[in-house]
This record gives sequence, structure tokens and C-alpha cells, in this order.
Amino acid sequence: MDKAAKRASLRAAIIQASKEAFAARENTIIVAPISPTPLPIVQAVLDKVSVNADDVVLDLGCGDGRWLVAAAEAYGCRCVGYELEDERIAKCGEAIAAAGVGALVRC
Repeated sequence: MDKAAKRASLRAAIIQASKEAFAARENTIIVAPISPTPLPIVQAVLDKVSVNADDVVLDLGCGDGRWLVAAAEAYGCRCVGYELEDERIAKCGEAIAAAGVGALVRC
């Protein structure tokens, strides 16, 4: 199985597991809006955990991709984000393209 097929298979498994988890909870209500982390906090956390170019940053529920883009820009590391909502996937892709870090970041 090539990388693209593995990635597609993993994404499908994550989506299916999420759907099953939420379907099992009839009264699941999301009570808080999406709250992106302010960029100064993103940078402070990345500095604190000593990210470097040899690392791979994984962000589950990556939203607009701010953690991924910040890590790739600041440290030149590879980054992988997973997001289930199409609108946020599109925003993440736009952020990656705008920052010019597409060679390092996947969402």
C-alpha cells in the first residue's frame, strides 16, 4: 500500500470511529464553540517542548492549521494534521499554501 492509500485508509478509519462514537451518544451536544489557540501561546508551547527540524508534529483536530504552520515555519519540522470538518480542512489548506510550507505540512 502506498503512502496516499495509507493516508486515505487512516483518515477513513478516524472518521468512521468518530461517527460511531458520536452515534452511540444520542444526546451528544457540543456546548463550546471552536476556540483557536492564540498564536503567542502556540509559539510558547512549541518553544517549551523543544521542537526541532527532526521532529514530526501531529495535531488531531487541527482546525485552521495554526499549530502546523507555526511549527513548520519556526523549526522546519514535518507536520501532520487531522481534521474531520471539511470547512476547517479547507482553511488549513489555505493557511499551508499562504505560508508556503506545503512541502512540510499535510492536513
